[in-house]
Amino acid sequence: MTDTKEPLAYVGDKATQKKLGVDRFATAAEAQAGTRKDVAMSPSTLRSGLAAPGAIGGTTPAAGTFTTLTINGSGGPQILAGSGAPSSTVAKGTLYIRLDGSSTSTRMYIATDNAGTWTNFVTAA
Repeated sequence: MTDTKEPLAYVGDKATQKKLGVDRFATAAEAQAGTRKDVAMSPSTLRSGLAAPGAIGGTTPAAGTFTTLTINGSGGPQILAGSGAPSSTVAKGTLYIRLDGSSTSTRMYIATDNAGTWTNFVTAA
C-alpha cells in the first residue's frame, strides 16, 4: 500500500446515536458558542471553550426553604428547625436549630439517644 497523501472522502448516511456514518466537525466559532448540536467536536475546537468557560448560574444562590434534612437515609440523623425547645423522639445525632432561641444555650440542640433526650449546644454570642 502506498501513501498518496490524498484527502480521504467518504460519501454516506449521516451519523446518528444509533448508527455510524458521516458527520461534520464544528468550527472553532461553533464550538465556542456551543449552539450547534448536530456537529461533532474535535480536541482542537474544544480547547478554546475549555480555556475560558462561561459562568454557570448566577452569583447569588437561589433561595430555598426546608424543614427537615435527612443525613443518612431513612431513619438516620436529621437537621431540623423550629420554634420552642425540641421534644420529639428522633434518631441519635439529630441537630435542632431553634429559630426563637434568645441565648447562647437555647439556639441549638443535639439528640443524644433515640428516646427523645436532647442536649443543648452552647454557642457564641
